[in-house]
Amino acid sequence: MATVLADVDLLLTAASGDDASRIDEMSHWDGLLGLDFVAPWNLTGYPAMTVCKGLGPKQLPLAAQIGG
Repeated sequence: MATVLADVDLLLTAASGDDASRIDEMSHWDGLLGLDFVAPWNLTGYPAMTVCKGLGPKQLPLAAQIGG
């Protein structure tokens, strides 16, 4: 991560590979399934912020992640 961020100030990425799930349709294990792009930031300790960037096909939130 340090090598990547040596040449850039921030990275803008998707926070996950899909729109959000309905809270009443989630199980306790859903956070461990699917595409999740926040792990590199959590594991390395670099700062990151996730923000809503609109609605997906199911009219549920989509998220972008800004890390630096």
